[in-house]
Amino acid sequence: MANIVTFGKNTTNAGTRKQVTTATDHQAVNSFVVQALPGNVGNVYIGDSTVVAATGVGTMRILQPGEVFSAASEGLNDLNATQVYFDVESNGDGVVGGGLER
Repeated sequence: MANIVTFGKNTTNAGTRKQVTTATDHQAVNSFVVQALPGNVGNVYIGDSTVVAATGVGTMRILQPGEVFSAASEGLNDLNATQVYFDVESNGDGVVGGGLER
């Protein structure tokens, strides 16, 4: 049976990267989705632990407000959601999302 893991994060300061989730008990997932909050003022940059919105360093996807990014694995729970980070262009912007554990 699959478990659904959810998260939501906002940033106080643009330019300060955050992990999409820090839940160590739900870090291994088979798939996940991240949505930029529809009410965001600026874009959200999704990437690794080096992601920087101002320069694009470490970015794998740029999300406009309300846009969604998803990833899935062919293996069993071999995506580590704690290794996905985001940075924003505007203070207070954020993301919501979730993952599927199998």
